[in-house]
Amino acid sequence: MVRPRYLVAVALSLAMLCCKQHAAFPEVRDINSVHITLRRSICNASCPSYTIEISGDGSVTYEGREDVAVQGTEHARIPPQKVRDLIELFRRADFYSLPDAYESSVSGRPYYTTILWIDGRDKKVVDYDGREVGMPASVTELEDAIDRAANSERWVGKR
Repeated sequence: MVRPRYLVAVALSLAMLCCKQHAAFPEVRDINSVHITLRRSICNASCPSYTIEISGDGSVTYEGREDVAVQGTEHARIPPQKVRDLIELFRRADFYSLPDAYESSVSGRPYYTTILWIDGRDKKVVDYDGREVGMPASVTELEDAIDRAANSERWVGKR
């Protein structure tokens, strides 16, 4: 006979494993406190390796490393509305509630790391072939939206 306390403990353990915790999305009190970063790494093929950083004031910093049209650091500006639009995409993706990493066991793929800072509260999500292990499409959409907002294609080249 199974003891009731044991069943409760097992049920609680399973509930904690299967159900993600919701983390409230931080309120943007100061747009200048917002920083968005996208890092793309090299892979076994020819994957561009670069970092895009977007600040709340619309400043963009690009750092090209490998397999990109422009290596080194470049700066640009985007309209503040594009930053607000990105923040809204992060909010809709429930970004702060996502797991910290989605990593498949396949080797040789690029890592994509997305980081959002709002008023000192940061959240990082690592995507290593994440769609293969259940990563929501919203993470890929965020990665691509950051690239579009920064117009990173001008430095990276066509992918």
